Amino acid sequence: MIVQVTSQCVVVAEPDDCLSLHVASNLPPHAVDEALRSSGLGRVGEAGQVLLDVVQLRDRAIAAGVTTDWPSQWDGMIEFASCKGWLSSDHSVVFAHLEADGGNSG
Repeated sequence: MIVQVTSQCVVVAEPDDCLSLHVASNLPPHAVDEALRSSGLGRVGEAGQVLLDVVQLRDRAIAAGVTTDWPSQWDGMIEFASCKGWLSSDHSVVFAHLEADGGNSG
């Protein structure tokens, strides 16, 4: 699953891929933070990781279109994130890394 951040929008792409999660953008981190906050999906944390709202991410992935077995895949991704320490203690935020996306998010 990829959260694509551009100067125009924030989109959940590849929602059926629950084997990975990252944020892709060619914007500077402060602009990614601003776009994520404006969209209600999350923010960039102090250490540069992205903090994504779990409910918002799930809802946007579903809205983008997922398969019938997606809920179990989603649960597996969130459980894996929890085991790795990539989930807040209240399970409301999942941590993701920010990657440049090769010029597709300007």
